[in-house]
Amino acid sequence: MRVTWHPGNGLVILSLWDGDRCLATFRLPQTDVSRLASFLVVALGDAVSTGSPAQTARTEVAVNGD
Repeated sequence: MRVTWHPGNGLVILSLWDGDRCLATFRLPQTDVSRLASFLVVALGDAVSTGSPAQTARTEVAVNGD
């Protein structure tokens, strides 16, 4: 995964890569970055506290307003 910030456009671009081939991109509005970051921090904390990602309940959040 690669992440690039484009402040002039108000976007963060998340790109999924396989070697040198870009498989997909997602345009995340800059205003939603904090929600995504918070979700990742909570998910990582949950994974650490349970000891195994397989034991952690799957949590989903829509960061694009869906």
